[in-house]
Amino acid sequence: MLHFAKPVCLAAGLFALAACSGPIQTRIDTAILHAPERGATYILAVPEGPPAPLAVEAARLLEGRLSALGLTRTDDAEAAHYAASLSVSDRPADMSYAVDGAPLAKAKKRRALQSCKDREIGIKLVLMRVKDAAIAYRGMAEEYHCKAKAVDVMPFLLDSALSGFSGQNGQRTIERQGVE
Repeated sequence: MLHFAKPVCLAAGLFALAACSGPIQTRIDTAILHAPERGATYILAVPEGPPAPLAVEAARLLEGRLSALGLTRTDDAEAAHYAASLSVSDRPADMSYAVDGAPLAKAKKRRALQSCKDREIGIKLVLMRVKDAAIAYRGMAEEYHCKAKAVDVMPFLLDSALSGFSGQNGQRTIERQGVE
């Protein structure tokens, strides 16, 4: 009877691992309303107080991505063509949020055999024209994770939130492989 123990233990172990890896769904919503001109400058709007480490990393990544799109960061608010607003979140996914009864985020239920609680990691970006306060671009991307760290998925989420610059606008969900 012991010769069956190894295959059963191996199968159980692989099954348990499968609960934490596999397709990750990325929910994306982007819209390019007024295409920024190459060579334009932007200022990054930051909240007062000490920045969170995740926000610092997201801002660093954003600067590189926008530079690749031909936009240059400036600290001179009067010279900036655009103002960029960036927010990152890492919250328990089993919580729901509402404002005046209108749901902002629904609670996610734990999957069968899931060994840890999900978190929702997300990024939101708005690029606004300074001269008339018109929204030039908005993008958001979010995913559920139970094992992955927010800093590790931030580059993919930022690229997804900026995917509207390549013509992929609107709401969509994509799947990718990775650590959940």
